[in-house]
Amino acid sequence: MKKTILILFIITTIFTGKTLAQFSAGHGLMGSFNFEAPDSAIRFDTMPGNLWQIGHPNKTIFQSGHSSPGAIVTDTLNSYPINNRSVFEFTIDSINLNFHFGTYIDFWHRWNTDTLHDFGIVEFAVDNDTIWHVMRDTFGMVINGCNYFMLQWYDYDSLGNPILPYNNYFSGNSPGWIHSYFEWQWAIPVLLGRVGFCFPDSVRVRFIFQSDSLAENKDGWEIDDLSYGWYDVLGGISNKDFLNQFSISPNPINDVGIITNTSPKIFTDLKMQIMDITGRIIRENKINSGENIRISHDGISPGLYMVKITEKDEVVGILKVVMK
Repeated sequence: MKKTILILFIITTIFTGKTLAQFSAGHGLMGSFNFEAPDSAIRFDTMPGNLWQIGHPNKTIFQSGHSSPGAIVTDTLNSYPINNRSVFEFTIDSINLNFHFGTYIDFWHRWNTDTLHDFGIVEFAVDNDTIWHVMRDTFGMVINGCNYFMLQWYDYDSLGNPILPYNNYFSGNSPGWIHSYFEWQWAIPVLLGRVGFCFPDSVRVRFIFQSDSLAENKDGWEIDDLSYGWYDVLGGISNKDFLNQFSISPNPINDVGIITNTSPKIFTDLKMQIMDITGRIIRENKINSGENIRISHDGISPGLYMVKITEKDEVVGILKVVMK
């Protein structure tokens, strides 16, 4: 049963004495899987041919998990077959009892598939809903009458450097292990009391691997060190703070986009890099203090790009930009 944020806030204030300013800031772990042994919280779809297995992989590329020998993988020994759809899922419970504005999942993974034709995606369903939603960057989503504020992917390479997010389509050959993070921001504090903004009771998350009718001698998809928890927009996850310090308008860009500093901090000695989906730097500029950051479409092919802004070699901003 869903409860509006206003009702939750009133009940919490009455029974715990908490005010909005006293809601827990930061983030906290609610559960995790290291895939060193079977776990009843991981549910495998009962369809014939489900490939997902927990164990020590011994394949062409997949030889071990990320942090330890075990992982969950599309068959620990064999290449994936044709015309396959394999699914596993788990549930994040008691979201509405924690009084936090956001929920996240965090995991390491790598993939070896036929590019574009065979792929992995992640989906979610709220509460006991039978409708599954693809987990993609979304600003504003209405599910069963509830407004949810924002959904967002972040991806990092094996060294912890932010990269252009795959945005929930994992196909081809990953450049080693990728660290992926997805957050549901159910609401923000200024929306408390507005009609339609809700906390869900639970979220079910499922990982789907799909192959087509062409045989490929490839390893598939391997996932390890999966965790989930809560976060609050009052504090936020510290190593993600820089992702919200800049905004760009318009986006998509037809001609010129303007990047604006949305944080109270004053930056100096900024450098901007525009990178394509492979991580190749296609443009690099130094920005003088106080200048607007302008991105021109000239000389850049249509597509999705990442803009990285650094101050004295420290990353202070990451933006996803579409060139039309």
